[in-house]
Amino acid sequence: MKPQKSRGGRCTPGLLLAVLAIAGLVGALVVPIGAASQEPESLAGQYTVAISSDELPTDLPGGPSLTGRWRVTFGDDGTYSLFRTDIGEVVSGSYTLEGEQLTVTDEAGLLSCANLDGTASGDVTVATATYSWNFEGEDLVLLPIEEECRTREVLLSIRPLALFVACLVEPLALGPIASPVGEGTPGLEATPIASPNVTAESGGLAGALRESGTPISEDVRLGDHIASGPEAAIDDLLAQLTACWVTGDPARILPLFADAFLEELIDTIGPEATIEDVVEIFTQFMSAPVTWERAGALEFDGPTRAQAVVIIRLGAEEQFQRFQFVFNDGQWRLADFGTPATEP
Repeated sequence: MKPQKSRGGRCTPGLLLAVLAIAGLVGALVVPIGAASQEPESLAGQYTVAISSDELPTDLPGGPSLTGRWRVTFGDDGTYSLFRTDIGEVVSGSYTLEGEQLTVTDEAGLLSCANLDGTASGDVTVATATYSWNFEGEDLVLLPIEEECRTREVLLSIRPLALFVACLVEPLALGPIASPVGEGTPGLEATPIASPNVTAESGGLAGALRESGTPISEDVRLGDHIASGPEAAIDDLLAQLTACWVTGDPARILPLFADAFLEELIDTIGPEATIEDVVEIFTQFMSAPVTWERAGALEFDGPTRAQAVVIIRLGAEEQFQRFQFVFNDGQWRLADFGTPATEP
């Protein structure tokens, strides 16, 4: 990693170009995609949905409070909750199933529909609503049947609910950085994601695998999770990019980037740039609810490099990008931000 230097509060043309390059990830093209249906059995589980401000109805009371990434949980015990990742749980309640009909009842919470008085039709209470439910692939699709609470309707049915994935990435270590005047300032030390029983002297996990004769595209550890095969490992990488993006903490996503990619980002910003500049840029954009998912087959260039088309979603908007991946320091990592691509 480059020696750390003071930014001095400057915003260079290089910094602006880098900001625009990263912002390009969320300047999406609208492309429709479909998914196969499956026969539903149980909806118990944790799901997630990202909502951007520009897709909310302008006349929705409290609409801005719905912007962000949400976790929707249906427990095996009949409980359900709505959780905004930057605030916490804001609705708790219960649910029942009758065939393909879901009945949810809000009971408590800051945004609970039980807080509302009266109904539009008088047929149902605001606290209780009914939805049809089924799966499209692994996504849970809820469609309102009787619903008098508009905020809950938006949260549950603005789009299919994707399975929730937790961020398992160990953040970059915080450490003091010496400034030109000798004062310590907070900074980041780029450290790889920890892998047990692997040392730098052994050449990392990749070196250990080579010494054992195991192809390096076999089992790869990401945090405490082991993905079997390069396809699963790269899919996990993109899932972790999505999950850790939600945290709003750049220190949780930068370990997913290859070393050369991080160096390239720093060089793009300017000759005096540091990892802190990269962190500053990502901090500006991580409030946008972005998701990444592989949309095409992997193409390999040797055992340590691969590429694939990835679909990037920002709310209802979608864009296809061709991403490069590299096996770096024991696991698959991002080698670039991708280039525009067509749907596979």
